Amino acid sequence: MEDAWLRCKVFKGMFSDEVAIKYWLKGGDSRSVFVPRSSVTGDLETDGLVKVQVFRKGEDSFAVLPTEYRDDILVRDEDLVSA
Repeated sequence: MEDAWLRCKVFKGMFSDEVAIKYWLKGGDSRSVFVPRSSVTGDLETDGLVKVQVFRKGEDSFAVLPTEYRDDILVRDEDLVSA
């Protein structure tokens, strides 16, 4: 796996050490999760980047989010930025 940044929107979290992020899946749908503030660049209510680990299966790119359960999601390549 390689380290990368995933484009997202940043929102206020429930606790001071976390933020909510909204990201887009390869199919165009969006999802939101809570992640540690230290894993995100960007101010609240703006575009930001979340630190992820990326792996590929065939032509598809997957990002492992810094969530409690280390969720892996199918992402669009254009939303990934080299770390």
